[in-house]
Amino acid sequence: MKVLERAKTPDGIDIQIEDWKKSYSCVNVLNIAAYPIAKNTSHWGWIRAGEKFRLQIDRFKNDKEVKQAFNDLINGTKQLTDFADQYYHNDKDKYYMGLINDYCEH
Repeated sequence: MKVLERAKTPDGIDIQIEDWKKSYSCVNVLNIAAYPIAKNTSHWGWIRAGEKFRLQIDRFKNDKEVKQAFNDLINGTKQLTDFADQYYHNDKDKYYMGLINDYCEH
């Protein structure tokens, strides 16, 4: 994995564009990783409310879309919650972000 660019959102959340293409042949589009503060604690306690956690945003159509989303995040026109449908861990990440009250652990 290679970090291509790092920045902060206007509210101080660290974000970065990541390239996993050379690490995994099935990955063909960049992704965004962010490190917000969790609103809820995971069922197993690995992620705790009030502490930073890794939030991966993917399911972009192409690298241009990733770069646009990254720029929207750093200039404040979009928030991490605007990309909730693209969270890598779906409901689990939505729970950590405080967007839903619970999730089903598989």
